[in-house]
Amino acid sequence: MDSHFHFYHSAKGRGKGGFPKLFWLCLAVAVLVLVVFFWNLLSPVSFARFLGNFSGKPLVVEKLDAELDGKALALAPGGRLKLKPSQRLRFLKIESSRWRDYDLSLFSDDFDVRAFTSGENTLAAALGEDYFLEPRTFAVQVKDKDEEKAVFYLDAAYEKEDFVFKGDSAANVEDKAGYYRRALEMDPEDLELAEKLALALEEGSGGGSELAALWERLLKASSDDQASKALLLKLLAYYKSARDVPGEIRSLESLSALAEKSGESPRVYRMNLAVLYRENDPAKAALIYEETLEEEDPEARIASLFTLADIYRKTGDDLKLARSYERLLPLVSAEQAPGIWNQLIRLREAAGDEPGRLAAWEGLAASLPPGRTKVDAYKHLGFSYAGKEDYDSAEKAYETALSLAPEDSSILLNLAALAERRGDGEKYRRYLEKAAGLSGSHELKRQLAAVYAADGMEKEALDLWLELSEINPETDELKALRSEARIRALELSRPPQGEVSDVFEERLYRYSWNSVEFYNLGVTHFKLKNWDRAEKAFLQALYTGEGGKPWSRDVHGYLLAIYKERGEKEKLLSEAMLLYQDDPGEKDYRDLAAIEMEAAANWPALEKAASEWVKISPDDPDNWRYLALAQKSLGKNAETAASLFSAAERDPKSVSAWLSAGEALERVGDFERAKTAFQNVIALDDQNDKATQALLRFTLADLSSSREAGGAN
Repeated sequence: MDSHFHFYHSAKGRGKGGFPKLFWLCLAVAVLVLVVFFWNLLSPVSFARFLGNFSGKPLVVEKLDAELDGKALALAPGGRLKLKPSQRLRFLKIESSRWRDYDLSLFSDDFDVRAFTSGENTLAAALGEDYFLEPRTFAVQVKDKDEEKAVFYLDAAYEKEDFVFKGDSAANVEDKAGYYRRALEMDPEDLELAEKLALALEEGSGGGSELAALWERLLKASSDDQASKALLLKLLAYYKSARDVPGEIRSLESLSALAEKSGESPRVYRMNLAVLYRENDPAKAALIYEETLEEEDPEARIASLFTLADIYRKTGDDLKLARSYERLLPLVSAEQAPGIWNQLIRLREAAGDEPGRLAAWEGLAASLPPGRTKVDAYKHLGFSYAGKEDYDSAEKAYETALSLAPEDSSILLNLAALAERRGDGEKYRRYLEKAAGLSGSHELKRQLAAVYAADGMEKEALDLWLELSEINPETDELKALRSEARIRALELSRPPQGEVSDVFEERLYRYSWNSVEFYNLGVTHFKLKNWDRAEKAFLQALYTGEGGKPWSRDVHGYLLAIYKERGEKEKLLSEAMLLYQDDPGEKDYRDLAAIEMEAAANWPALEKAASEWVKISPDDPDNWRYLALAQKSLGKNAETAASLFSAAERDPKSVSAWLSAGEALERVGDFERAKTAFQNVIALDDQNDKATQALLRFTLADLSSSREAGGAN
């Protein structure tokens, strides 16, 4: 029994081949150790990954070791590293809870991280200097395969001194300006830097408004007059090229003030200011021109005065405009003076300054060169003085004109008229003789013959009348003149007056068929108030005339006047009707006929006449009113209302016309047209009581009718 157990025990403690189990266990451990040793030796990352996966611990990124300009540093996750783009940076190692940091890598969307892990590098070298004109922030990520586990931030920016240094070192002026500009943004109050930027912009292609703004800043801070002047001149040139008028004005005003402060003449700046003010502030421009006038040479003074005149003309200051012209007159050339006098005449006329106007005309006449215009100027002066009854000045002006144009008969006629006004018959006759002799005018000879006759110079008068009686007339006017000459000659040659006139008229009616002669004879008798003989002559003129003569309408006018003087109403009405029918524009004749018929209460005649008038001129509302008046007086109420409505239609702006039409139409029961008339009254006068009441009556009547119709239903 015991030996069997022992055997059994011995067999149980051995393995195959008889080795003990402990041996095999030790051997397995040794093999495992060897496997782990060689796995870690030959593939440490896969071994670490195996252990990490086996342990199941979460990954924790603890820090990123790096060097900046050779100095070691550590970045915690989410931390920020501030650096200049020119500093040398190197990423050394990721520190994490994972053994050997397997599967962890650095990555950035902004730059290639490998350039900073294999050795030192700068961001400026990696991305370029220009990339860092503005501050930049980069994110550096720690990724486990493709999954982000931590992020570190790099804040890269140059400082002001860096940009200044780069600007000082840059060869290209545009780069230089760019660096200075960036530095100035960091320190806007650095005037020295502002000056550097301004110089760089000036050296380059020009900085436009940016450069001007820099000059303005430097000017504001400047305490040196010469430096300020230099800056202002630059600003002035810029604003002028940019067509910035307010900027030009500011610069010129400052330069002017600076010049006065320095004891220099500001005239150049002031004159340039005046040019700019002309469009923007004319009053200031005028003030400058006025201030500088005495400093200028004559030519410049003339130019300034013309400019002042232009300013005052545009601003409507006629008093100062006139003063400018007056100051110009002693300075301008003889060719320019007449134009200025003309302007003064216009201004004096507009101001109602009659003495000033005449003085300006005197100046104009004197300034004009010899010729027709000068003559006309003196003639105008003579006419103006005569109108003011200053006959001495008028005669002097006309005599001056005559000395310049001795063959101008119109001047002699004006002198004759002047002598007649003054009652100097001898001068009047002498001037008329000269004028008639120069012009050869038949009309002037007729006037002269009449003067001879009035002065008792019958022989001279008869000679002229006989001369005129022999003319060969080409117009009706000359025919009339010849007829008058024959009459005058007969009257002068065959006294006594009454018998000679009877003989002449007897011969005229017996032998002549010249209607013009009869017309003139009628006019002569009309002037003498010989009504019967005038009527006979006018009727004979109409009888012998061919119709359509220019004076035939005048004949009817004379006949109407004759019948009015003699109280012959029937004939008067006939002539008035004829004259109106011949020319509907002559409404006075129609009105005269209507008044006469109304005064005589001859309503049938007025109705008949008005019916003709509305045919002749249907658009004249007064014709319809006359017709309505006659119809009303004859008791034709419906026709009266219709005529009044027609009158209102032709005078649609007349409240009274529509009101009269409405009342008449209402009376005859034509309510629709009556309502239209009253509505037109309200449209013209919404406060008219009569129209308002009438329309109210119509409304009430309509309502009543509606109720009755409703009750019946």
